[in-house]
Amino acid sequence: MPPKRGGGNRGRRKGVHLQDNLNSRIGTPTIITPQGPVDEVEQRKKTNMQSEFRIAPLIVEVQSLTKVKISQLIKTHLPDVIVLNIQVNRPNTYTLYSNDVKSFNQLLNELSSIIQINEKQCSSVFIPRSIQRIMENNKEAFIKRVDIEIMDDDIKRTLDEQGFKYEKITRLLNKDKLPTKTIKITFIDSTNRDLFVKLGMQIDSMHFIAEPANHNNKPSQCYKCFKYDHIAKYCKADSQICSKCGDANHTYDACHNSSQKSYML
Repeated sequence: MPPKRGGGNRGRRKGVHLQDNLNSRIGTPTIITPQGPVDEVEQRKKTNMQSEFRIAPLIVEVQSLTKVKISQLIKTHLPDVIVLNIQVNRPNTYTLYSNDVKSFNQLLNELSSIIQINEKQCSSVFIPRSIQRIMENNKEAFIKRVDIEIMDDDIKRTLDEQGFKYEKITRLLNKDKLPTKTIKITFIDSTNRDLFVKLGMQIDSMHFIAEPANHNNKPSQCYKCFKYDHIAKYCKADSQICSKCGDANHTYDACHNSSQKSYML
């Protein structure tokens, strides 16, 4: 019987086949490029760069301190604080970029007194005015589906442990003045609020999603008297105001000033 043709080795050179088998038995050495530490450094840099945009910067004004000395003071007296970078703005004025909201709050509240005690210099730590105006407008967050059994003290304890700074915690009431499962938290600024919305609230083994407050930027307007802060259903005006001419006792459709354009919003 003639030998069978075909097979996995058809058309291959014998020397190559033997070399493959030898490599699989012995193990051909592989050149490994040491990428572990390099990758970790690059990943850390990317994370730090992203963090700079999440947390608002702080301005530090001092009499005569270098940024090296400020860094040493933070490292010695605020060991839990993580500062990503210290930049020089102008002589004796620096910008600090915090890594997290807890570091941000500690720098804002404690760094000035640390400089005063250890360096005998007056200093001020504040949020840039351009950012502060934005931060003042958005400070509220809501948490829904929070069980009635969870007390305000439990929420306060959680916020304190995570380093958030807040002004007030309020459980909303329904029309019968009974507590609901919705909690409103007013923070001291938008930095604390925004990070809280991103992380949510963790109480023991329970996690609650937070969402920012959506303010109504368009005030309600009455289409009977055309004044603001109420609607026509609750209007106390005696007569209808025309939106075209502004006179009373007739509507837009019955207005005699047909050539005049409407000036009411």
